[in-house]
Amino acid sequence: MRETKFRGLGVDGKWWYGESSKPSGENHVNLASFFANAHVGAIRSETIVEYTGLKDKNGREIYESDYMQTKKNILFAIIWSPKLARWSGITPNIWTDKPYVGKYIYKSLPYLSEQGEVIGNIYEHSYLLDKKAENGRIK
Repeated sequence: MRETKFRGLGVDGKWWYGESSKPSGENHVNLASFFANAHVGAIRSETIVEYTGLKDKNGREIYESDYMQTKKNILFAIIWSPKLARWSGITPNIWTDKPYVGKYIYKSLPYLSEQGEVIGNIYEHSYLLDKKAENGRIK
């Protein structure tokens, strides 16, 4: 069974982690404290994302809304796909006002976790979208 874990960006600019197990480090708290901090505004609620239960090829935890890059320099954003009922990577040209419009590529997260690495997230590294070419490759 995977560990239940969430991450959210604090108003102090630091990432906070809510864990179902015993908190394991600085800025790591139990889930009740994590969501209490979000409720009072110490954690920006729009940045709260869930841990996927997988790690990238370097052992880094993968969260919803992370950016991953494959060895072919293709950039994927990690999302939960209700249609597929799984965590997936999707090329970022989908991140528009009209989701699922235009060309895009889905990859299963287990595949990406073995082949790719986390290089950022949509909250702190949106400039990565500016670096991609039309085919999803990073320039």
